[in-house]
Amino acid sequence: MAEEFSRFKFAEHVDRDVIEEAIAQAIFAVECIHNPLRVRLGVRYYLSEDREPLCLIATGTVVGEHVARIFTGIVTRRLGEEAFRVTRIDGGHDPLASEEFPRGLRERER
Repeated sequence: MAEEFSRFKFAEHVDRDVIEEAIAQAIFAVECIHNPLRVRLGVRYYLSEDREPLCLIATGTVVGEHVARIFTGIVTRRLGEEAFRVTRIDGGHDPLASEEFPRGLRERER
Protein backbone atom coordinates (compact mmCIF):
# COMPACT_ATOMS: atom_id res chain seq x y z
CA MET A 1 0.00 0.00 0.00
CA ALA A 2 1.49 3.32 -1.08
CA GLU A 3 1.23 6.34 1.19
CA GLU A 4 0.17 9.88 0.44
CA PHE A 5 2.92 12.52 0.45
CA SER A 6 3.43 16.24 0.15
CA ARG A 7 6.47 16.88 -2.03
CA PHE A 8 8.41 20.10 -1.39
CA LYS A 9 10.97 21.07 -4.01
CA PHE A 10 13.19 23.98 -2.96
CA ALA A 11 15.38 26.34 -4.96
CA GLU A 12 19.07 25.44 -5.03
CA HIS A 13 20.01 28.41 -2.83
CA VAL A 14 17.91 27.14 0.09
CA ASP A 15 20.07 25.74 2.88
CA ARG A 16 19.20 22.21 4.07
CA ASP A 17 19.65 23.35 7.67
CA VAL A 18 16.77 25.81 7.27
CA ILE A 19 14.55 23.00 5.97
CA GLU A 20 15.53 20.64 8.80
CA GLU A 21 14.91 23.35 11.38
CA ALA A 22 11.48 24.07 9.88
CA ILE A 23 10.57 20.36 10.02
CA ALA A 24 11.67 20.19 13.66
CA GLN A 25 9.55 23.25 14.49
CA ALA A 26 6.52 21.80 12.70
CA ILE A 27 6.88 18.49 14.53
CA PHE A 28 7.18 20.30 17.87
CA ALA A 29 4.04 22.34 17.12
CA VAL A 30 2.09 19.18 16.29
CA GLU A 31 3.34 17.56 19.51
CA CYS A 32 1.68 20.45 21.36
CA ILE A 33 -1.67 19.43 19.82
CA HIS A 34 -1.29 15.64 19.82
CA ASN A 35 0.80 13.76 22.34
CA PRO A 36 4.48 13.23 21.44
CA LEU A 37 4.11 9.44 21.17
CA ARG A 38 1.32 9.74 18.61
CA VAL A 39 3.47 12.17 16.62
CA ARG A 40 6.51 9.90 16.80
CA LEU A 41 4.46 6.98 15.47
CA GLY A 42 2.55 8.97 12.86
CA VAL A 43 5.15 11.21 11.22
CA ARG A 44 7.59 10.23 8.48
CA TYR A 45 9.58 12.53 6.28
CA TYR A 46 12.42 12.33 3.81
CA LEU A 47 15.03 14.92 2.93
CA SER A 48 17.35 14.65 -0.05
CA GLU A 49 21.04 15.30 0.17
CA ASP A 50 21.26 16.55 -3.42
CA ARG A 51 22.08 20.06 -4.60
CA GLU A 52 18.42 20.95 -5.12
CA PRO A 53 16.71 20.24 -1.77
CA LEU A 54 13.69 17.97 -1.91
CA CYS A 55 11.53 17.02 1.05
CA LEU A 56 8.70 14.49 1.27
CA ILE A 57 6.31 14.42 4.21
CA ALA A 58 4.00 11.43 4.56
CA THR A 59 0.47 12.81 4.91
CA GLY A 60 -1.49 9.59 5.28
CA THR A 61 -2.13 10.26 8.98
CA VAL A 62 -3.73 13.20 10.76
CA VAL A 63 -0.45 14.10 12.44
CA GLY A 64 1.46 13.82 9.14
CA GLU A 65 -1.05 16.15 7.49
CA HIS A 66 -0.70 18.64 10.35
CA VAL A 67 3.10 18.56 10.13
CA ALA A 68 2.92 19.23 6.38
CA ARG A 69 0.54 22.17 6.83
CA ILE A 70 2.58 23.77 9.60
CA PHE A 71 5.84 23.14 7.71
CA THR A 72 4.31 24.89 4.68
CA GLY A 73 3.45 27.91 6.81
CA ILE A 74 6.92 28.07 8.36
CA VAL A 75 8.84 27.84 5.08
CA THR A 76 6.46 30.29 3.38
CA ARG A 77 7.04 32.87 6.07
CA ARG A 78 10.78 32.24 6.35
CA LEU A 79 11.70 31.77 2.66
CA GLY A 80 8.79 33.20 0.67
CA GLU A 81 6.50 31.40 -1.76
CA GLU A 82 9.02 31.72 -4.60
CA ALA A 83 11.61 29.54 -2.83
CA PHE A 84 9.69 26.26 -3.12
CA ARG A 85 6.92 24.34 -4.83
CA VAL A 86 4.67 21.84 -3.12
CA THR A 87 2.69 19.07 -4.81
CA ARG A 88 0.58 16.21 -3.51
CA ILE A 89 1.36 12.62 -4.41
CA ASP A 90 -1.66 10.36 -3.95
CA GLY A 91 -1.66 6.87 -2.52
CA GLY A 92 -1.59 5.22 -5.95
CA HIS A 93 2.05 6.20 -6.55
CA ASP A 94 5.08 5.27 -4.47
CA PRO A 95 7.44 8.27 -4.73
CA LEU A 96 10.39 6.39 -3.34
CA ALA A 97 10.25 3.85 -6.16
CA SER A 98 10.10 6.56 -8.82
CA GLU A 99 13.15 7.64 -10.76
CA GLU A 100 12.09 11.30 -10.47
CA PHE A 101 13.43 11.37 -6.91
CA PRO A 102 17.15 11.56 -6.19
CA ARG A 103 18.95 8.53 -4.87
CA GLY A 104 20.09 10.62 -1.91
CA LEU A 105 16.71 10.49 -0.21
CA ARG A 106 16.86 9.14 3.26
CA GLU A 107 14.24 8.59 5.89
CA ARG A 108 14.40 10.63 9.05
CA GLU A 109 13.14 9.17 12.28
CA ARG A 110 11.99 11.11 15.30
